Amino acid sequence: MERNFSIKVTLCPESGRFVGTSDNIRGLVLEAETIGGLIDAARDVIPNLLKDNRQATKDDAVTVSVLIGDIRSGSAGGAPSPRYVVEENDPDAVYA
Repeated sequence: MERNFSIKVTLCPESGRFVGTSDNIRGLVLEAETIGGLIDAARDVIPNLLKDNRQATKDDAVTVSVLIGDIRSGSAGGAPSPRYVVEENDPDAVYA
């Protein structure tokens, strides 16, 4: 089964760091100094969250899109388009 997940990226006005959250990956909150660092953190964290949340199985095709909105205002804005694919069928990921 194909599973699609997304991460919304905003810029925290207090810390100046990028923050990634998700409406469909329970418990996902990431913070990094760069968008690249945030994507790296997502690659490390998402497989375990999906496993722990039982949101994907090893047979699922998993795609995670990173949605970058207007980072100057600290808001992901209306409906930003996907800019990066973080993971797609990662053979090393272990799902429940």
